[in-house]
Amino acid sequence: VNYKTATLNSFEVNGKALIINITYMNKIIDEDAPNGYRLIESSEGTKELSIKKEVPIWLLENPGESVRVTREEFAPMSGFLQLYEKDGEVVFISELYLP
Repeated sequence: VNYKTATLNSFEVNGKALIINITYMNKIIDEDAPNGYRLIESSEGTKELSIKKEVPIWLLENPGESVRVTREEFAPMSGFLQLYEKDGEVVFISELYLP
């Protein structure tokens, strides 16, 4: 299982899936940046993905605590996601806090 970091651009819940539009990002160490790093768009760019109903989704309740939500409750706080993939398919989503 591999994970990728992405910025959430938009999302839609329909009867069969959660549709997310994301831009894949890479974290680059940058001593001059306020937090010591910066995010740049990866070579994978922007994509629209259909997330199956059974995929577990964990979102931030606050910066230090995550809670599992249904796709109908999907409303990320930060806009940053980690997408865990196996064989090219998303199998787990967690919201990421980046200070």
